Order: sequence, then C-alpha cells, then structure tokens
Amino acid sequence: MKRRNLCGPAILAISAAVAMLMCAPVRLTSAALTPSQGEGESPTPQKPLRILTKTLPSPVVGYWYSEIISVEGGKLPYEFSVTGAPDGFMFRNFTDRLSGQGVTPGEYSITIMVADSTEPKPLTTSSTLKLKVVAAPTENPKK
Repeated sequence: MKRRNLCGPAILAISAAVAMLMCAPVRLTSAALTPSQGEGESPTPQKPLRILTKTLPSPVVGYWYSEIISVEGGKLPYEFSVTGAPDGFMFRNFTDRLSGQGVTPGEYSITIMVADSTEPKPLTTSSTLKLKVVAAPTENPKK
C-alpha cells in the first residue's frame, strides 16, 4: 500500500505524552489562527476595533448585576476604562464585565473606552451606553 502525504511537508513533534502532526506553522492573531506568513507577504489586515454591546439590561437596586461588554477586532488583549458608572458598580478588565449592586435608582450614561494591543499605536474606540437602575419592588401589606 502506498502512503500519501495529504498536507505537504509535515513536522512531527513528539513529547513524553503527546504526538502532534502539524501541516503548517501557525501564529496566533487577535481573532483566529492563521498560517504563518512567508517572506514578503503582507500581514493579515486587522478588523477595526469596535464595541458590540449596544444596550444594557436594567439592574434592580440591592440585587447583584453583571453584564459582559463585548468587543471585536484589533489585537488582544484589550484595555478598558469606564466612566459614569453609578455608585455600587465597577468594571473589571480581566472579566470584561460591568458588575455590582445598584444603590440609587436613576438613568446613567456610562462611557466605555477600549484600547487594543496594536504597536506602536493602539487602536481605540468608545461607546456611551444608558444604564437604568430601577427600584426594588415593594411588597403590598395585607389589609
């Protein structure tokens, strides 16, 4: 029986517990794995950096709230900064989440700014989202 090589020259890497067959070297980009570039090839263009989250659900005063802010494009990792978050809320870069417990009902404008890791000058974008913190429901006393 004749053997056929279906992926061209392959590199067989063997470690103590794992054997891997790789058809082509790869490099990690912000969005996906792409084949390595040869000499003289231009880099894969990056998608523009943009914030995908357009609306935020309304948190209730006194109840825990957590919402992911979705971003695409640019080069990972992203660095976030948030202004205008009401008392009781914070944004954590390592989880990409706005979270906390509302203290005061009201409508707030939260500005989210994102920078990627493109060098020498990071790509940046921002978006202003409305967050309406609502009062907790009250129980009606029985008459």
